[in-house]
Amino acid sequence: MNKKEQKKMDDFIALCDEGNGGEVEYDQKPKVELDRDAVHRLTVEAVVEGTNQFGDYIGLATVDAMIFFGGYEAADIKRVVTGQETPFTIDVLRTQVASKKTEGRTFNKVHAKLV
Repeated sequence: MNKKEQKKMDDFIALCDEGNGGEVEYDQKPKVELDRDAVHRLTVEAVVEGTNQFGDYIGLATVDAMIFFGGYEAADIKRVVTGQETPFTIDVLRTQVASKKTEGRTFNKVHAKLV
């Protein structure tokens, strides 16, 4: 990674870290929640990981938006994007899966594949 790419990533991470307090404005990168049961193709410019009051999260920065995943979804995405150099393209499908242990309960699951 060259110095220019590293600076861009450092600036972006600083912006996201500042946002953990809830005060940051995402004018350039609005937060978007992906619809369930639809495949979304994303070109990811940066990956941000962190922890907040709800637990671990992972954020994918695209050209147009920030997409955050928490809980099981964060673990699912992390398995796919760890070690990838940016930018990269990924297909993401968000679903809800029935619990095998507790009847009537569901949990969020993300299926992701590099393109």
